[in-house]
Amino acid sequence: MRSNLILFYILFISIGFNVKAQNSIIDKAIAQLSTIKNVSYTENRTTKDFFSDDLRKELFNVKLSSQVMENKNIELFDFTTSEKKVIFNGSSLLRLNTKKKDYVIDKKLQVSLYLDDSIFGWLERLRDFNVNKPNKIKSLADTIVNNIQCYHFKIIASDSLIKNERQYTLYEVYLNKINNLPVRTKKSMRGILSKGGYEVAGMITYRHEQTFSNYKINDKAFPNLDEFKIPADYNPEKNDADKPLLAVGTEAPEWSLVNTAGKSLSSKELKGKVILIDFTSTTCVACILAAPTMNSLHQKYENTNVEVVSINSWENKEAVIKFVKQHKIYYPIYLDPKKLEDKYNVSSIPTFYIIDKNGKIAASYSGYSDKLAGDVISKIAELSK
Repeated sequence: MRSNLILFYILFISIGFNVKAQNSIIDKAIAQLSTIKNVSYTENRTTKDFFSDDLRKELFNVKLSSQVMENKNIELFDFTTSEKKVIFNGSSLLRLNTKKKDYVIDKKLQVSLYLDDSIFGWLERLRDFNVNKPNKIKSLADTIVNNIQCYHFKIIASDSLIKNERQYTLYEVYLNKINNLPVRTKKSMRGILSKGGYEVAGMITYRHEQTFSNYKINDKAFPNLDEFKIPADYNPEKNDADKPLLAVGTEAPEWSLVNTAGKSLSSKELKGKVILIDFTSTTCVACILAAPTMNSLHQKYENTNVEVVSINSWENKEAVIKFVKQHKIYYPIYLDPKKLEDKYNVSSIPTFYIIDKNGKIAASYSGYSDKLAGDVISKIAELSK
């Protein structure tokens, strides 16, 4: 009995020591925030998004600065890739497209989309859990990342079994043992995706890994981010978001497309038929929600005087084929390399058009709702008389 008590006390003391050591390391990492007035670094980012198994890789050059503006501490930033530059000066968000040579000043100010995955965001995340949910932070074995000795922590934001399915949000942070700055971070998510009260069938997974290098802290030559200049050769981005869909009675633009099975189809071939066109994408939650309805409509009108045509103007053939298999889609999807959506004024997806037997626009619908099938069936019945 005495030996068991001794073992218990040793274990208790050991756990307490490890917790204190963990807290000490995290406290030192968090303390970096108060010392960093500006920082620049390189970030390699690898993402597996919700809708595909493909990995998207990006290289960012990042500049962050912390400034007091109007008695508030505000983080300013510049995220630059080979194709874009996003700058926040404390009040406005400027997005430059370096390929198209255009820009937009974003009035919605979705600053957190950028800061949450910056080193400021990751250190803030550590601080938040360390203060409010310290039991959610687990210290893992030290490891080496890019020849750098690192502490390794896992944050279990959530992990539960719902409807016999494991759903979770997990974070991992690898801190440099010398300067306590992030060397690598990981975000892993699994769960049910929903939009507008509708749920996507099946479990969705997401992985996001970042590796940070080339840190330069409190550089005296750091550029001013509190004001930005738009390059003289850049033009305002054309905003089609408010462009109305084609009006009823308008002549529908003609098209000739090929589906993923290699079968071609043109609007001229369908003259005399009622046509339901669905502009869709593999990376759109509402498009996935609409898939069962499109399956049902295709089945209903197969071998009739109504043609259901689904058009993807954004992704390549391989991505669409994966999408079809993953979501059990039974109707053909046609590829649109010529960007037909421009002619149909499509600014959001999914977008649906019904074209009458004379090739004119009879109805249009933007977005998905559970009323779609009923509205479409009712309109097609009217046009088929």
